[in-house]
Amino acid sequence: MQILLIYSATPETPQHQDPYTSLLPIGLCSLFATLRQADKNVTLANLSGLSEKACLRLISSTTPPQLIGLSQWTHNRHETLARARLLKKRYPDALIMLGGWARHTPCCPTNDHRTGH
Repeated sequence: MQILLIYSATPETPQHQDPYTSLLPIGLCSLFATLRQADKNVTLANLSGLSEKACLRLISSTTPPQLIGLSQWTHNRHETLARARLLKKRYPDALIMLGGWARHTPCCPTNDHRTGH
């Protein structure tokens, strides 16, 4: 099984400073190391700042993955979901999994699911 692990964040621009573009999450790196140690076919890619075309060109140079794992955090959630959609179109049979830390539940929900109000 070919496994592809991806991190992607919005590139830094004068209007948008994102220091996370050059940093890979420790959990993703640890997962990569564990899979390599277990002799799994795994590739780790930082796609931060790449266009869709460049992203697909880079990924197409590897063996088609059956499993794609994307690291999703609060700061990169939009970028990660865009990459997931792009990759699902390119590899429709691949299982795509998102992991990381992203919590977006409101502190004061307008509807209580228990009462319907």
